[in-house]
Amino acid sequence: MDRSWREFAVRLSVTSTDSRVLDVCTGTGELAIAYAEEIGQHASILSTDFCFNMLAVGQEKFKKRDLSFFIPIEADTLSLPFQDGAFDIVSVGFGIRNVSHLRKGLSEMIRVTAPGGRVVVLEFTQPVMPIVKHVYYFYFKKVLP
Repeated sequence: MDRSWREFAVRLSVTSTDSRVLDVCTGTGELAIAYAEEIGQHASILSTDFCFNMLAVGQEKFKKRDLSFFIPIEADTLSLPFQDGAFDIVSVGFGIRNVSHLRKGLSEMIRVTAPGGRVVVLEFTQPVMPIVKHVYYFYFKKVLP
């Protein structure tokens, strides 16, 4: 299920095969991989996470898929080390929940997005309907990890 949401988000956001993409809170790089597969060899994809070990796992995933253009950078979403407007797409997939100051994180994502670019936030919400809530928590705790 999360893979199909990633693919959907990527299809909606990619407008060019030379898009400059930044994936923040990338974890093991699943959303970055989806961008790489959609954009192809001309991709310019940078992935940030404040956990170096997660980036290392992501780098191995890219190597296994023969996607040599994965550039992992250890960085905090609250203070991105990039110039204003540096990227066409700035994304976060299932990681915004881990940003300690949501407004600051989103503000940084917007800051590094080029005029006319896209900020993509892929995240689940917490449902309130009892039956949906139970299914959601089962998926979130047992399937997604």
